[in-house]
Amino acid sequence: MQVGPEHIKVLISNDGNNWIEKAEYTSGLPSASKAIYNSPVIINSNPFTKVSFSITKTFGDRQYFNLAEFMLYNVQIDIYDPEI
Repeated sequence: MQVGPEHIKVLISNDGNNWIEKAEYTSGLPSASKAIYNSPVIINSNPFTKVSFSITKTFGDRQYFNLAEFMLYNVQIDIYDPEI
């Protein structure tokens, strides 16, 4: 049986311990197989090094969910080199 996420949180961090919630999705998420979901754009002005994609609830309250692909678009990567 294919199960989709019903509640998603997207968080960012620089140290992996302190997380800032950037987005929360609780409606419009696909519950069937072969469904496509494009979230609204998440805009962030502060640099970060880690992203957490947290599923807090699934359809049917299952203990698992199915995810075939996860893509990030238009990501700006800034590299800091302290030797320059």
